[in-house]
Amino acid sequence: MAAMTRTYRALAGLGAAIAAAIPAIPATPAMAAGAAGTHAPLGWRIVYRHVTTTSFSSYNAVAATDSKHAWAVGGTGVAGEGSPIAAYWHHGRWHVSAIPSRVIGSIPAVSADGPRDAWAGTVGNVLHWHDGKWTVAKSFLLQGGPPSPQLTGVTALSPTNVWVFGGTGYWVGRGTWHLHGHTWTKVTGAGRNIFEASAPSANSMWAIAGHNGDSLLRFANGAWHQVMNPALTGLEFEGIFASSATNVWVTASQEDGSTGARLLHLHGTHWSAYKMPWTVQLRWPYSVTAGGGISPDGAGGFWIATQSVTSPFWMVHFRAGRWSRVAVTSAVHRVALRPGTRSLWGAGEIHRKTSATGTIWVHGRLG
Repeated sequence: MAAMTRTYRALAGLGAAIAAAIPAIPATPAMAAGAAGTHAPLGWRIVYRHVTTTSFSSYNAVAATDSKHAWAVGGTGVAGEGSPIAAYWHHGRWHVSAIPSRVIGSIPAVSADGPRDAWAGTVGNVLHWHDGKWTVAKSFLLQGGPPSPQLTGVTALSPTNVWVFGGTGYWVGRGTWHLHGHTWTKVTGAGRNIFEASAPSANSMWAIAGHNGDSLLRFANGAWHQVMNPALTGLEFEGIFASSATNVWVTASQEDGSTGARLLHLHGTHWSAYKMPWTVQLRWPYSVTAGGGISPDGAGGFWIATQSVTSPFWMVHFRAGRWSRVAVTSAVHRVALRPGTRSLWGAGEIHRKTSATGTIWVHGRLG
């Protein structure tokens, strides 16, 4: 059962059986697709919906380099083997962003190192955004039928320094790959099984790794090393944010499910733990989609996405040792601060009985 607690984070959504278990949720009041809006409330609200002829779509992740440029990625279909979708925020609107036709599978993660440079990955390809369009930067050999080995995370530091991760959970992962210059290299050793990473600099990174996301790694002096500390024992890690080599925030749950979710903080060499005061899930209980995403709020606090099979879904906020939460009418998987602002993007979907629609959320002002 432990192995089933961590699966491919890029799944486009739940299967029909799980979707049927979710109560029908009324659509969240939202602006027309792509409209910025000037009089909308400043809480979490939907600003873009993916229009599709299929019954299921989801945005899995979002990244932003400033208030004017952002990317959201996801997919249509069930089990991550459908078609990729992407959207691009520019000139105050979200626009559909075309993916090369030969690319298949939902996109689990996206990372951007500048307003003209972003990276993402599907089951068989690493994608590169440059000069306003996506191209295939690297292709992997697809192996048999679904599920094919997966990609689970991307960290872009520059156009020639990119890390792509494929952690092994319930489904087989691609492993860790590093683009340095113009050469892709598969990473061996401690860094071979990473799910996702946070990089305050090219020479200092933190990552979630291990078969079920039960390890934290640190990249220093050109190599990955496992972090050993009693405060981390028996935990499964979900989301990570590092602002420096010695200032790291991580969301986690007890590996055996005996206690609730918590937020861990490394300050210097000391780990502190803040237990959430409510029973929330950092990922779907069936572990088939993203969850546990964490992002700074631009004002000294953090937003954390939680998951549920019943409404409401909760966006949890933490600042200066205090917790609060806001109910949202459907799933937000990942969140990202819009640098230079106090507003955030969120990626998720609206669930209905037998379908779902990919949605992009915002918190705070869009101006």
